[in-house]
Amino acid sequence: MARLLLTFLLFAAAAACSGDKKPPATPTPPDTATAVASPSATRSPTPRPSGSTRQVAPLSPGTTLTPGVFEFELANGRFWPESGEWSPDGSHKLVSSDCGPASYSCIELTDLDAGRARVLISEGTNIRGWSPKGDAILYTTFAGGEYDNGLFLQPLAGGPPKQIDITGLQIGRGARFIWRPGHNEFAIENTADFSAVYLLDIDDSTKNKRIIAPQTQYGVPVIVDGWSHDGRWLLLREFSISANVGGNLYAYDMDNDSFLTLYVGCCATGAWSPTRNDLLLGITSSELQSQMYLLTERDFLNPQAALSRPPLAVGGNANWSPDGNMIAYSVMKCGNDDWYTGVVNRDGSGNRRLPGQMKAYRFQNEWSPDGRYIAYAGYFAPTADHGSSGIFMYDLAASREIALVMTPPPPANLGDTVEPLRLGSWSPDGRFLGFNLGFGFGFCD
Repeated sequence: MARLLLTFLLFAAAAACSGDKKPPATPTPPDTATAVASPSATRSPTPRPSGSTRQVAPLSPGTTLTPGVFEFELANGRFWPESGEWSPDGSHKLVSSDCGPASYSCIELTDLDAGRARVLISEGTNIRGWSPKGDAILYTTFAGGEYDNGLFLQPLAGGPPKQIDITGLQIGRGARFIWRPGHNEFAIENTADFSAVYLLDIDDSTKNKRIIAPQTQYGVPVIVDGWSHDGRWLLLREFSISANVGGNLYAYDMDNDSFLTLYVGCCATGAWSPTRNDLLLGITSSELQSQMYLLTERDFLNPQAALSRPPLAVGGNANWSPDGNMIAYSVMKCGNDDWYTGVVNRDGSGNRRLPGQMKAYRFQNEWSPDGRYIAYAGYFAPTADHGSSGIFMYDLAASREIALVMTPPPPANLGDTVEPLRLGSWSPDGRFLGFNLGFGFGFCD
């Protein structure tokens, strides 16, 4: 895979809003132009026991960037070749690494400020996420075969891990774990039992619960889509493997141990507000466009009434602002140049496209934790299928677009398959913005 030279264009944004904010205000990028070096070579799987450390460092300026996953540090324009999952406070990352020839992977705790990564667990493991308080990590062990064979909670303060009872469960590598807000339990998909999801309590296994979904329209697996902000509602969605589409949406009520059917039919998605029990329901008429409706908790008993109202907007990849008052979405219309990122208020007012953009690539936008910026991936091309890509963020306070990174177009003989930049996520403290390079596909296939 050919190396791609990336030129990073960093423009000064307006000063951050004054006053105390939680989370902290997103740093402003420096007013400099920076080129980025290629990342360090792939680590060899030499044995590294628990407690051993390695140094981590940002990339040196001046050379090329090979495909991989990176973090952009906004305050000083540095780039880090470190993937992984951020802790809730944004101080550390969990990283899966090759730590020994016999290991599936090990788990490292990476501190970018200290420039150090420490091996927490050196056996065959699979990261399943941070505890809500960030004081422990959840992981599964792997000993060959199709399923993981153990589930553990490792305190960061030290001591032995706590084994969690998974009697009767078979946990596949791709099974999702979603912590319930305000509780010591999480929902998990069970690969061998597609008709149900499970709630596991980390302190008391007698409280574990198997949630059986209603009779599904397609007779296909039920996928966990997430919790409402207060942990009362769990959103479940069907998914048809054969048709590769989503199906019915259900909300499971923890208070009353019952299901409500929110939508019956193909291709629906849902996104919970971070501050209210509001659900943004997207009904997709094609791969690229969805009609977006707001369902408040009162609408759950009669969702058809909410769906009879005009949609908030038409687009895709809808994301709530951190305060739950606005929604960002993406619009891509293949065959023309009308690709953009839009925003709309929760009540449907103020629907507008963000100005100053070139073609906005796919369904990607992410709010900064302080709500000031919306990051998105952009695509520049004389045609819809061939050109260069970039990462941008729009400053809502200053009404200006900030270009962070751009790639040159790939060779013409690649046709409609490119190696684009793709947007990752913000760190919880707003200091870093992730992106990756090198996952090529056609834009309008």
